[in-house]
Amino acid sequence: MTRRGDFRRLFRESFHEDDSWLEWYMERVSREDDLLTLDSVATGKVSTMLMMSRYDFMYQGRPVPSAYISCVATARAERGQGLMHRLMVRALNACAERGDAVASLIPAESRLYYLYEDFGFATVYYVDELRYTSLHVFQAAEEFAAVDAGYAMFARLEARRPCSVRHSEADFACIIDDLRLSGGFAVAVSDGGDREAMAFVDNGSDAVVTDLLATDGRAMEAVLAAVRARIGEKSLM
Repeated sequence: MTRRGDFRRLFRESFHEDDSWLEWYMERVSREDDLLTLDSVATGKVSTMLMMSRYDFMYQGRPVPSAYISCVATARAERGQGLMHRLMVRALNACAERGDAVASLIPAESRLYYLYEDFGFATVYYVDELRYTSLHVFQAAEEFAAVDAGYAMFARLEARRPCSVRHSEADFACIIDDLRLSGGFAVAVSDGGDREAMAFVDNGSDAVVTDLLATDGRAMEAVLAAVRARIGEKSLM
């Protein structure tokens, strides 16, 4: 089986995304050079994997190379044997060897925070969940209007964040495609000047704003009003 075949096998054992999403991810997002694997001593097959993608990370106004670790998975029959620990050590050593200044990841479950702390990871930001019922009305100032949610605005807004990953135009296209595959969307508003905002929405049984970028509070309120106009009577988080 090829490495890509091994990736499919372990991904399907470990995650819940459907096959269409997996094929899109492998075609548009993943790079084989970013895939790290470990073979089982018992079977000789690939038993553990992770992706180690590279991004620019803005730190103190300067871009530095960083690694984003994802798709961490072990075959069910091989779990509990320390294989993932060995692969994570190998991955972090590889990050250091290629000159990455930062390695980051987003644990899929809260219990995994303790696991990754053993490798030196620490929580660097927190998320507060704000929930609004369908009765909540966001007030949009008259000067704001809906505009195309394009990369140019996204890049401007992302650049306002003092310490964060910087996404390329190709990355942005993948973000939009990922949203659409799950029924989500992006919306943007502008006052025609230098005030603007953009929201990314996972539009399931409830609407979840997964990222929100804005120049100020009035722009943020305006883009949330645009989200409300799209989702109708759903609750919003």
